[in-house]
Amino acid sequence: MAKQDFTPLFAAGFHDMDWPGLVASCLTPFPTSMARHTLCTQLADFMSELRSMGLTGKLWIDGSFVTAKPDPGDVDLLFVPDPDCEDAIAAHLTEIDALFMLHGAKKRYNCHAFIADASSTDALAYWRGLFGFCHDNVTPKGLLVLSL
Repeated sequence: MAKQDFTPLFAAGFHDMDWPGLVASCLTPFPTSMARHTLCTQLADFMSELRSMGLTGKLWIDGSFVTAKPDPGDVDLLFVPDPDCEDAIAAHLTEIDALFMLHGAKKRYNCHAFIADASSTDALAYWRGLFGFCHDNVTPKGLLVLSL
């Protein structure tokens, strides 16, 4: 059975946003959603953990969190690290592996998190294709992009 698609909050394409913009778009319109409030708190904590490791880059936010679904279960995201944080990645490889490969982000922050190599056009094209459409694989939707 296919997952139900909810109306995307953003038109097709990438939408650069800061934290107040995310709150205004993905939390404020849903005043009765405790799930969204919790997910925003958990996403902020996830971002803080990445920053504490010296990581910078972009977070592509996707999934039901960027749709009109009142109570999404998690935040789907892709972390695209800046090329200049290679040293930080090398220094924190075990922690990064635990977050992204061993699903630590899902367990601790309700973030279904992935990481991509920013220098790989094939990898970025794959994620654009996966995140850029609703479950029907036809209807385009927008991605929210946060700088870290």
